[in-house]
Amino acid sequence: ATPLVAGLRLRPYPAASDDNANEALAFLEQGRAYPLRQTRNGWAFLLTAPAGDAGGWACIRDSGGEYLAVGPGGEA
Repeated sequence: ATPLVAGLRLRPYPAASDDNANEALAFLEQGRAYPLRQTRNGWAFLLTAPAGDAGGWACIRDSGGEYLAVGPGGEA
């Protein structure tokens, strides 16, 4: 999966908002490919650590637009 916008936030669980997620787990780099593990209801679980042991959820799209390009077999 590849972020289409700068500053896309990685969250601890799908649909986490600023009010209930505390701070973002990470900010994803626009244009960089991240390993995708699963999608759920417009959200994607991405891995961020080289060993594949850290990750979180990023919004694929919402009413504001598309934020994440998901590869074949995913929810694009």
